[in-house]
Amino acid sequence: MKMEAMKMQGKRTDLTLSQVATKSDTAAKIGKTQNESRDQMFRYIRLTRLVPELIDKVDEGVIALSPAVELSYLSEEQQKILLDAMSLNDRTPSHAQSVRMKKEA
Repeated sequence: MKMEAMKMQGKRTDLTLSQVATKSDTAAKIGKTQNESRDQMFRYIRLTRLVPELIDKVDEGVIALSPAVELSYLSEEQQKILLDAMSLNDRTPSHAQSVRMKKEA
């Protein structure tokens, strides 16, 4: 699933309605083969916007998927600042904290 998500990285986002439907259909098909939902596939794709250090933390199970998806909306600079704060405090953000960070960003 991660490989499929990585293939989607860098794809155009200015899609027409029919193109969005095609992407949704593709995500649904991939999800079906992996016993995952279309929305879950989009979450995996969204993770590709994390800096590599945060992706590693998701892969290691240090950061859960839902907070990681929210953190993917932060800029690269904000993500690096967050990494520093996580290291200094030996903590990871909760989902609620991640949602607030996304909202404030």
